[in-house]
Amino acid sequence: MRKLLFGWSLVLLISLVAAISYFAVIAWTEPLNEAIRLVVVLTARCSFLLFSLYFLSVTLRVSDQSYNKVSYQNWLILNEKYFAISFFISHFFHAVGLLAFYQIDPLAFLARTTVASYIVGIPGYLIILGLTISYLNIILSKEKDSGFAKKVIIPFGYAVWVLFILNYLKRALSVNFIYWLPVLVLFLLMAHRLKINLKRP
Repeated sequence: MRKLLFGWSLVLLISLVAAISYFAVIAWTEPLNEAIRLVVVLTARCSFLLFSLYFLSVTLRVSDQSYNKVSYQNWLILNEKYFAISFFISHFFHAVGLLAFYQIDPLAFLARTTVASYIVGIPGYLIILGLTISYLNIILSKEKDSGFAKKVIIPFGYAVWVLFILNYLKRALSVNFIYWLPVLVLFLLMAHRLKINLKRP
């Protein structure tokens, strides 16, 4: 059972739970366009959670500290690569949901998107794809000859953080104050990262 929480088993578990949840929403929600809209929202929330876990795991790893006595920190560090891949899969589900929403209710889709959505969204997917490819390179090479991949994952992570901040700030200022909560979480994650970086020699 413990093995399910590590490595590729964790990726499979997260993806299956997420997919089952989305199908359940579609099966139990009417009309269909509202069900798809809810799936889009849920996939976005799932992606944010997985990115937060990924960002924190990188921070813990680069801190060069020993976490042998704190099991959850070890768990985060050991699953860093797999959080990144799970994040990509979650965002793939999100893209599928967006396409389905556009096909079913294009007017509602266009009413909820702006030019800024595309300016942030398209580069975001390319950066997430680059991050995932980098980690796959590290995994498949078994840590050998993957120096370039290891160098780019940190800037890729920062870029995704910036895109999340821009997205949630826009929503917090124009849609609903509840979006200040993910903004706060993102700033706390960055503050923790900066604190760790300042302590490093």
